[in-house]
Amino acid sequence: MRLQVTFTNKAGQPARLTSGFTLTEILVVMGVVAMAFLAGAFADFSNIGRGSIISEHAMLVSALHRVRSRSMNNINNISHGVHVGAGSYVLFEESYPSSADENIPRNDSIDIDTSETGEDIIFKQLSGNSSTTGIIKLNSGEKTVTITEAGLVEW
Repeated sequence: MRLQVTFTNKAGQPARLTSGFTLTEILVVMGVVAMAFLAGAFADFSNIGRGSIISEHAMLVSALHRVRSRSMNNINNISHGVHVGAGSYVLFEESYPSSADENIPRNDSIDIDTSETGEDIIFKQLSGNSSTTGIIKLNSGEKTVTITEAGLVEW
């Protein structure tokens, strides 16, 4: 025995199933999702550039702190310095270039202005005093690193 159920509307005719979404509703939702996606993509791209500058700034400060520490600890009984070159920071002993150079790659897309300090920043052994003072500017002053006569690296 088979049971067959038929739904009817008020007029007694077979009812149509009306569950689901209309084409208009689907298009509206797709448009809202697309706008949210685009807004998020533009906000994210601006953060990538800012993150690169922050990362490069931290790399430069780290290199300066490292060579100042080596000078103050009198490693190999000589002064240590950083050469800010195209494509890398070069950590060196006494003068650039030296036999004990250590290269740290840097982001060439970020402009580094060393016009006040020069490309070579040398810290004197034991005292950690700097041979040069001034401000190093990343991307036209968006981030700066100041080197004082006492060898302090302010960021």
